[in-house]
Amino acid sequence: MHIVEPIAPIFDEVTKSNWWTYRHYTEEEIANIQNLLQTRQKDLTLTSNLYENLTYLYRTLGLHPHPCLNTIPKPNPPLKPVEQPKDPNASMKVDPKSNKSPLKGKKAEEELIVEHAPPFLVKNSKIDIVLLKLLNFCWSHSKTNALILIKNEFEDDIENNLIQIISNPSFLVNKLSIEWNFPINMQLYVTILNNPNIEYLSLRSNEIDDEKLAVLCETLQTNTTLRFLELCDNKITKEGINHLVPLLRSSSALEYVGLARNQIKTWEDISEWFNGIGRFVLTPEELEQYREKEREREAAILKNNKNKGKKGYVNEPVEYLDPVVQNEDQSWVMVKGGKLKIINLALDGFGDEYIDQFSEFLARQAPEFRLILAGTKITKDGTIKLLKLHDPKIVFK
Repeated sequence: MHIVEPIAPIFDEVTKSNWWTYRHYTEEEIANIQNLLQTRQKDLTLTSNLYENLTYLYRTLGLHPHPCLNTIPKPNPPLKPVEQPKDPNASMKVDPKSNKSPLKGKKAEEELIVEHAPPFLVKNSKIDIVLLKLLNFCWSHSKTNALILIKNEFEDDIENNLIQIISNPSFLVNKLSIEWNFPINMQLYVTILNNPNIEYLSLRSNEIDDEKLAVLCETLQTNTTLRFLELCDNKITKEGINHLVPLLRSSSALEYVGLARNQIKTWEDISEWFNGIGRFVLTPEELEQYREKEREREAAILKNNKNKGKKGYVNEPVEYLDPVVQNEDQSWVMVKGGKLKIINLALDGFGDEYIDQFSEFLARQAPEFRLILAGTKITKDGTIKLLKLHDPKIVFK
């Protein structure tokens, strides 16, 4: 029979004070915490609730819990069941990434209505090394997949440790928000994208300028998992917007880019980026030129595959080609802009003088595309005009 020895607290903070205070821990104290977590791991009782686990570990160590554990955010709303088609023979939409057959009736509802765990939120309080150690230790035991950090006044060593933890692919976080934590070292923060689990990244209100956005965009050119990028309320200008252009011709998975409340206000500020987004009709000559490039590309891929592993062989460059599709009227169009579906320019300085340019841009977008212009300087008349021509692709609320 295995007898579990009681875990002796490392600290006596609970008996000496009434509340948590930020302090620096010695290397010996940190080593003792790490040792306890490793050697007594089987004796620690963890559940699927991250907040409960962290509180329990703090008490076990003899420490007051971090203030972020006093209030638990509301969980994300459960997914709603897909409405069943009235026609029993009608086909259902199936996630192309799923190998499952479409479910029907009650079983479908049972699988689709999933209770989501609340995000882990640390707001208006500093983060110390103990919280990071405990968070990293018990994150995988929970169902939480969202981490939100707001106004935390990171010290350098804490910030470095935090980014190192988040960047690890074994840290299963899907949604990450780091907001109001300026100034940020973008050379450090881009390592976050080493974690392929992250699909949603918000860097709202971090005083990100054009130079920092350039660093981020360079890393994003090879990222294939980030779908949602929120850069609202930063210091991005035309120069920064132009750094987004190469992402249109890369393996980027971005579907949403949020640029609300930045320093962009004219069509010239966004024209280079916007001119590379949409469906562009090809003439017969342009289509033939495209087909020739396709043949050259396929030949290069074939040659590279054939010579793979051969000593001294240098791969031929393989040109990226935007996809081409055929319309119902038999015309061919080139689809530019990758997977981008939503652009948010709310609260930026655009006025009525750019209505024609926005209208031309929206006319070549797919039906599911959305451009958000809420809170700009476009007047009521301008709003009505754009909505009449392009609703629901244009959004003002």
